[in-house]
Amino acid sequence: MALPHDNRSLNEILKVDALPYQLNSTLNMASIMPAHVVYSEVDPMPACFSSFWIQEVLRVKFSFDGAVISDDLDMVGAHGVGDIRARASAALQAGCDAVLVCNNFDDIDTLVNNPVPEVHEHMEVRNRRLGRLLSGQSLNWENLRQSYMYQAAIDRITNI
Repeated sequence: MALPHDNRSLNEILKVDALPYQLNSTLNMASIMPAHVVYSEVDPMPACFSSFWIQEVLRVKFSFDGAVISDDLDMVGAHGVGDIRARASAALQAGCDAVLVCNNFDDIDTLVNNPVPEVHEHMEVRNRRLGRLLSGQSLNWENLRQSYMYQAAIDRITNI
């Protein structure tokens, strides 16, 4: 399966596709998910791995301060970046606040047991953004690992 490409100019893309982001102050979106699409006239990287799209367009141009969560890093469109650790690292480096790995249990296991190094200068901001998605709960990985839902998910993965 080929990686999707969109050959429109930045002005065309913003004119047609950017309305939700321009209305963000009204819509108050808590999060967004950039796709594994290459906007080839703008950036050679898929949007999910593009600091141009995440940082310059979403964060600066549209003042978006919600969480940016990657599309599923196990999708074929993400594989061109490398193995699961390289994909997760690229998404975080580009500005994603969290990454999704949905269907490959080996990849999930790899990231849970050997996470990529965090971009420390952004951790406080990421935690604030993600915390808003949890109704103000702060993120605590140790509490997550001890929670019933996390343990049930690990048991299910282990028994498949």
